[in-house]
Amino acid sequence: MYDDIADIYLEIFPINQAFLAFIPEFLGKPGATVLDLGCGPGQTAKYLTDLGVEISGLDLSEKILEQASAATPAVPWPTKKTRRILFACRDDFRDSGKALGSRTIS
Repeated sequence: MYDDIADIYLEIFPINQAFLAFIPEFLGKPGATVLDLGCGPGQTAKYLTDLGVEISGLDLSEKILEQASAATPAVPWPTKKTRRILFACRDDFRDSGKALGSRTIS
């Protein structure tokens, strides 16, 4: 589904500037490491990379991950094989770590 809207994703889900401003406070320390699950086209990853945060991201949409990789080439985006493994294990990681935000389309 997200592959179908990849080209207009940011029009549908513009980045929330107040949310971005909150992230450093939420992380609580400089030099944090973040895995952005449901990363979208990389706008949060770019913002955090610019702040010096070590980040990687994961998204269900191959097309959106291609956009993220193009927007932030310094971020180590996972390979297709890695994504399959992580999504297969997603229930094992439920409720671990801090969750910054999520969006659901129904």
